[in-house]
Amino acid sequence: MRYRGVWRCVVPHSPCLSFLLLAAGCGGGADDTAPCEGSVPCGAVPRIRAAYATTCRIDPDGRTDCWGLGTRGIPDVPDGRFLDVDMGQYAACGILDDGGGSDGGSLVCWGQAADTLAAVPEGRWVEVSVGAYYACAVSTDGDLACWGDDSQGQLQSPSGQWLHVSAGSGTACAIRTDGALDCWGAYDNGLTQAPAGHYREISADGVSSACALSSEFMLTCWGTEDWGTTLPPGGGFASVSMGSYHACAIDPSGSIDCWGIDDAGQASPPAGTFVQVDGGDTHTCGITTDGSVQCWGSDEYGESTVPSR
Repeated sequence: MRYRGVWRCVVPHSPCLSFLLLAAGCGGGADDTAPCEGSVPCGAVPRIRAAYATTCRIDPDGRTDCWGLGTRGIPDVPDGRFLDVDMGQYAACGILDDGGGSDGGSLVCWGQAADTLAAVPEGRWVEVSVGAYYACAVSTDGDLACWGDDSQGQLQSPSGQWLHVSAGSGTACAIRTDGALDCWGAYDNGLTQAPAGHYREISADGVSSACALSSEFMLTCWGTEDWGTTLPPGGGFASVSMGSYHACAIDPSGSIDCWGIDDAGQASPPAGTFVQVDGGDTHTCGITTDGSVQCWGSDEYGESTVPSR
């Protein structure tokens, strides 16, 4: 995850790793330093990102393709192979595999809002997250940098050392190396009031809510309750992802549970065994254990029609 400990999978956010750890009954702490012997490497399956009417797939070898709404430029992926990719409504950013993988990579952004995000920070990065007209990234040293629009204070990140970051519409949240959670930016809807505890995964992509997965694999969600996104199901989960007005999580069996608004079927997942799920606006996508991509919900712009390789 963060190129430390026994796990050296180039899988930012590492929902695959969390699934393997929980399913095998091992792992512990925010950085997953407890090994599971015989587990399939996280990098053996692709990763998926879903945002507003667009979807991106990152293959284990770094090849990346995006599809869906084309007028905002996100499907026009730059040349190169990527360690990580994320997108918001108006732009995408990625970490280029230009340093040997375990040394992180440099940042590049593209799309309609690329000019706002053009001043990418220098250095080597292992995780990137894109909000609305701003982005944040975690470096190989655990430093955190945010750039772009600062109209709601979303670039005013706290100091410290970090494992993960999630940039939402106007609020960003990140997990410290000790598992503590901090949020900053737009303070309406209570999103900046991060819950206490120790966490392994954070998703602040909801319009006015966020969810985090604790070191004990339990869900905590907060923010506006109008759409039911702050009321997650009980029990242990391996991964969580917020969409605009819905959320989905993977349970220990690999099944997906979703809650919140389901007007386009985005919260009605198919049956199957999944290792990753990612919520967009009115669609959701997941990766199954055999590495295939499945998407459901709205397909107005082709965001749920997975192109063949």
